[in-house]
Amino acid sequence: MGGDLRGWPGVSKVSRPASRIHVILLESVPTTSMAAITSVLPANAHALIVGGTAGIGAAIAKRLAFDLGPASTITIAGRNASAAQRIIDAVQSEGPHDGKGAATMNFAAVDCGKVSDVKRFCHDYRSRILDEPKHTLDLLILSPGILAMDGRQPASPGSTLDLKMCLHYYARMLIIRELAPCLSPQAITMSVLDGKNSDALASGIKWDDMELASPHNYGIARAAQHCLAFTDIQLEDFAHVARGRGDRQSYIHAYPGIVSTEIFNTPRLPWYARW
Repeated sequence: MGGDLRGWPGVSKVSRPASRIHVILLESVPTTSMAAITSVLPANAHALIVGGTAGIGAAIAKRLAFDLGPASTITIAGRNASAAQRIIDAVQSEGPHDGKGAATMNFAAVDCGKVSDVKRFCHDYRSRILDEPKHTLDLLILSPGILAMDGRQPASPGSTLDLKMCLHYYARMLIIRELAPCLSPQAITMSVLDGKNSDALASGIKWDDMELASPHNYGIARAAQHCLAFTDIQLEDFAHVARGRGDRQSYIHAYPGIVSTEIFNTPRLPWYARW
């Protein structure tokens, strides 16, 4: 097993399930479902959106700004500081919604394709949150991703992880684990991928090669299948641990994962697959 996988959630804990995993399915992110989520959050909530500079993450950030209100704080985390600032500027220019102002918004840099940077980001964010008077994180949303049709690509130089699997699964679960000390007892954690089509009992899952290190096992469809199934299983494990502590935390695998954004114009896609 690769050195940067050792001890990760989803590697040391995930095993083939004895029964089907059940998770919450949200089919209308970021509209009705987000309203239901924000209705149970405190008025001074802290929210963190990783992968929040484009696509669903950006849409959620904009909606949350007014759903949560001016006493709350939203951190948009990702690689593109300029895109995050455009979101913040757009929210500020809109003015109050139904007489309610927007949450305070800020940006934090993180490259979810690099394990070391994910750990650095989590350490910095955890330290900052724990130093604040309200030292808990109430809403954690994870939506970093990539759309590419090329084969297995190292997440970073020397990494044993595939870039797509790192962004869609491994980095997300690492963030949950590393930020666990600052999650509130009622925190909501949501990974936006594809809870509608995940199947932890699928016959195509390679339980003896979970990171699909073998070229013979790797394929785009199978990589997606692994990330979906492992997300179900690992979120169930996080929820089980939380229940054991007496917490009422919620862990959600949300649908949809792929929506129409600028990601479809990426050079990684052949011309015929671009929108």
